[in-house]
Amino acid sequence: FMLIAYSGASSQNIQISMSPHPSPYLSDWESHAETLVLIVNNTSGKNIDVKIKTQLFNGNNDVIAETDLQKMPVLSIPTGVSSYHAEDIYPVSDLKYDNSYKQKLVTTGRIPDDNYRLCVSLTDPKTGAPLTSQQPQCKIFTITAYQAPILLSPRDKDTVTIAQTKGFLFKWTP
Repeated sequence: FMLIAYSGASSQNIQISMSPHPSPYLSDWESHAETLVLIVNNTSGKNIDVKIKTQLFNGNNDVIAETDLQKMPVLSIPTGVSSYHAEDIYPVSDLKYDNSYKQKLVTTGRIPDDNYRLCVSLTDPKTGAPLTSQQPQCKIFTITAYQAPILLSPRDKDTVTIAQTKGFLFKWTP
């Protein structure tokens, strides 16, 4: 199941497709193309040079990570429809992090559990100004750590005889 946002502009239309429950590991984002896709429809009749600005907001609406536009490569968007994936939109090496968030990411290697909003826009590569009058396209997603169930009964290394198995129930944590 993928969420899709669409916004029209005078010479570019952009759409974002993103899993509502992506991997909590940013390294997976770059290796799994389906995690995040930006589709740009350039109807200007000429190539357009852009830098992609991406911001990640936590559940409190604080910016916790964003692309460093000085490090982001200039992309030449050809006329027609083009697709870009997480490695182009949200490259881990070109991100600036909030200090507390960066510490959590470095320590655990994963995005902390929370509700997030990821916003993407096309910017002028020289000035950083938005290229269109449209609002950034945003997607809401959730990171949740799932814990495997733990067997409560029978306990580890307990012996269960054949006679005990009739009507026997295994008990697990939720």
